[in-house]
Amino acid sequence: MTPARLEAVSLSLAYDGRTIIDGLDLAVPAGRVTAIIGPNGCGKSTLLRGFGRLLAPASGQVLLDGSPVDRMAHRELARRVALLPQAPTAPAGLTVLELVARGRTPHQRWYDRFSRDDERIVREALAATGLADLADAPLDELSGGQRQRAWISLTLAQQTETILLDEPTTYLDVAHQLEVLDLVRSLNRESGRTIVMVLHDLSLAARYADWLVALREGAVVAAGEPREVATPEVLERVFGIRSALVADPDGGAPHILPLGLPH
Repeated sequence: MTPARLEAVSLSLAYDGRTIIDGLDLAVPAGRVTAIIGPNGCGKSTLLRGFGRLLAPASGQVLLDGSPVDRMAHRELARRVALLPQAPTAPAGLTVLELVARGRTPHQRWYDRFSRDDERIVREALAATGLADLADAPLDELSGGQRQRAWISLTLAQQTETILLDEPTTYLDVAHQLEVLDLVRSLNRESGRTIVMVLHDLSLAARYADWLVALREGAVVAAGEPREVATPEVLERVFGIRSALVADPDGGAPHILPLGLPH
């Protein structure tokens, strides 16, 4: 069995005194792409923020390779886990290169200068996402897909073994969604990084993830390989819809066809 990279152990997370995640247990396999699915407000983004220690547990804990993240120094955690939130923003006029260079911050002390090694790592991150020729372009002049690739480049420059992506395809058209998800999968396959992403499109989640986690009302309804989780029974429990499945002609992953609400 694949060892866990991240684990939630009896984890409870709350906002403004309202519990969103309550006593959740979940293991995220190392070196694989995991997609978290579920209806709006079920706790998907909250769980991701808990994994990234942006939200402190009300109870329970998050483990990274078996060690509690709340006992890790901020810099150590930032060297091991990168979190890309929904709709990230950057100062106006920032170039792609300047944005991606910020990924080196966890590896620098306050008196360090940007080194040749830092420069090499940033350039490699840009090359990995196909943005080397746009390094000097202003970020706000890029297309949606290019801009999202620039933010992913930042996480690559951070050189973490784990990347958390909160709805990386939001506001993108279909072509740019595929562009970003192809990049995510290639990063996993080529470097072995553990990637956890929140997605709304069920068929894309089933196609691009090795492991699916279905949430409802802050609890795990099902977790496993896409064929085990993307079933009509699970989807009705999670989303309250009837559905049918067809095999994706490119790889055989389940493709979900919503049929409507239960009679």
